[in-house]
Amino acid sequence: MKTFYDGEQIPNKVMSPLVRKYIEIFSREPWNESWTPEEARQKIEKDFCGNGAFLAVSFKNDEVLGFAWGKLLKVGEIYDRIKRSLPIDKEINFSLPRKMMVIYFDETAVDREKRRGLLSFRHLINVGLDYGKENGAEKVIFWSTPQSSIVPITKKFGYEEIERLSLPENEIVFLLGEIIRSKAEA
Repeated sequence: MKTFYDGEQIPNKVMSPLVRKYIEIFSREPWNESWTPEEARQKIEKDFCGNGAFLAVSFKNDEVLGFAWGKLLKVGEIYDRIKRSLPIDKEINFSLPRKMMVIYFDETAVDREKRRGLLSFRHLINVGLDYGKENGAEKVIFWSTPQSSIVPITKKFGYEEIERLSLPENEIVFLLGEIIRSKAEA
């Protein structure tokens, strides 16, 4: 596992396979997105910039198995971050105090052909959960499409749906949970 924090430079030997895996995963159902390598690289670099950012990339040999990244934010800052990725026009506050610190996961994915149950997912999210715990986050927020396998996985960990948005091309759910490190060891 390779981890990066606070917008530090991501070496090309990590970025290139990460970009390829991002494109591969998000071109499939339920997302069906189309990314060029340059667009994917720019998105990753934009999401992973500045203080409070974290990135975890899981490898087997030189192949990326999965990734997770996000940022430590105040609830009141999440809307601007969401607008960069989603075509939304109403502010979302999740019925939480605007100044509450949370870990917000922009992207979390594990290649479905390379999964080892929940273990791969746990290792990736623990990077963000640990970072949040060390830096004063009180909650964690994920988002995805309702059809994504991450929704039932996070619900197994006690996360609850706090918002659902209908967008032109898809529906999005936001999930809220406690900053509790899962029991993935090794």
